[in-house]
Amino acid sequence: MFETLRKFVKEKQNYPKPNKIAILKIGAIGDVLMSTPFVRSLRNEFSEAQIDYWTGKWSAPIIETNTNLNKVIPFDEKIFYDKKKFALLKLARQIRKEKYDMLLLLDKSWMVGVFGIMTGIKTRVGFDRAGEGWGHNIRVPYGLRKHEMAFYLDLAKAVGGKDTALKMDLELNEADEKEAHKFMREFKVTRGCIGLVPGGAKNPGQNMASRRWPYFTDLSKKIEEKIVLFGGPGDDEIAQKIIAIRPDAINACGKLSLRATAALMKFCKLIITNDAGPMHLAGAVGVPTLGIFGPTDPIRKAPDKWVWHEMNLDEAEVFAKYSPDAMNNINKVSVNEVLRAIKNFEE
Repeated sequence: MFETLRKFVKEKQNYPKPNKIAILKIGAIGDVLMSTPFVRSLRNEFSEAQIDYWTGKWSAPIIETNTNLNKVIPFDEKIFYDKKKFALLKLARQIRKEKYDMLLLLDKSWMVGVFGIMTGIKTRVGFDRAGEGWGHNIRVPYGLRKHEMAFYLDLAKAVGGKDTALKMDLELNEADEKEAHKFMREFKVTRGCIGLVPGGAKNPGQNMASRRWPYFTDLSKKIEEKIVLFGGPGDDEIAQKIIAIRPDAINACGKLSLRATAALMKFCKLIITNDAGPMHLAGAVGVPTLGIFGPTDPIRKAPDKWVWHEMNLDEAEVFAKYSPDAMNNINKVSVNEVLRAIKNFEE
C-alpha cells in the first residue's frame, strides 16, 4: 500500500506562491498554542493569502480569536486517534473542496502524511521523523532537542517564512475578560494569588498520569498566599483533596472557558503547574510559570522555569515511547525542591 501511495509523492521545492493555505493540527491545547509563532511567521510571509487552521474541536477555542488566521475549522479529533477510515476520508474531501494551494501538517506520524495525500493538495509541508515524512513533498527534519515552537517555525522557514519570537499568541476578547471578572467577584479572587495546576495532561488523544506531580496537596500546606486551582472538569477530584487541606483555596477547575481561564490566570503572581495545557495558557498571557516535569523534557515545552530530574528523553519525546524510568521520574521531584524554585522565582 505504501509503495502505491509513494508514487504520488514528488519532492517539490519550487512551488507557486500560495493564495490559500491550510494548516492541520490534530491537537492538543498546548501544542496548538505553541504553533502560534509559526502562524505569525506564515502571516508575515503571505500577508495577502487566506490562511485557515483545521484542528480538533477540543483545541479550536484557544486559537479561534487569532487575528493571523482567516478561519479556524474544528473537527472531531477522535477520528485520527481511533483511525476511523470513512470519517477521515470525509474530512479529507471537505478539505479538498476548499481548493487550497498549500497544506502544512503539524503532526509527525506517517498517518498524517497519508491524510495529506488524501486531500489532493499539491504542496504539502510536514515533519520527517525518522523517515515518517515520506508523504510530504517538502520535509522538515524532526528530532533535535529544542523547543516545539522552534520546530514549528522550521516548517514556516521551509516555505520562506522568517524567524519570529518564541512567544505564543493568545488573544482574549471582551467576553473572556467579563467571564473571568464575574468569577473573581463571585469567589473573591484577588490579585497576587498563587495558581496551582494539580491535574491536566488529559485530552482526547492522551491521558498521562505520569505527567501529574503527586505532591500538590503537600505543597498547598506550605503556601501562604491565596490559592486558585486551575484545570478541567476531570481535575475536580484532586482539587477537592487540596481544598480539604486548604479550605480557603478557590476551585476554578472546569468552571471557566479556556480563554476565560487564561484571563483569570493574569491576576496570579505565579502559576505552578504540571506539563499540561494550562501551563501553556499561563505562558501565553505572560504569567510567571513554574513547570514540574517528569517524563517530558522542559527544553522542548516549558514556557518559563521548571523543576525536573534530568534524564535522556529523546526517544520518549520524539516517538512518545516512555520507559518505566521516565514514567516514574516526576515522583522524584520533592516539595522542598519546588519551594526552593518558588523562592528563586521571587528573588
